[in-house]
Amino acid sequence: MSVRTTSVEGKVALFDSTTGFAFGPVFDSDDDADSYVAFAAQKFPGLDIRMLHVAELVKLRVAWMDA
Repeated sequence: MSVRTTSVEGKVALFDSTTGFAFGPVFDSDDDADSYVAFAAQKFPGLDIRMLHVAELVKLRVAWMDA
């Protein structure tokens, strides 16, 4: 069970490797997606970001972009 990334047409999405469902924002690169996941882990230690509500993922993205 983990968060993975997948690329389609030059964009990168996060997905749950167990369920196969994508979630969260779309990124321009693998590095951006990895940076976002690492930022989320720092912001919410011990919390699985797959459990965050969409609104929380949006707020997290804004905070990540401002960091």
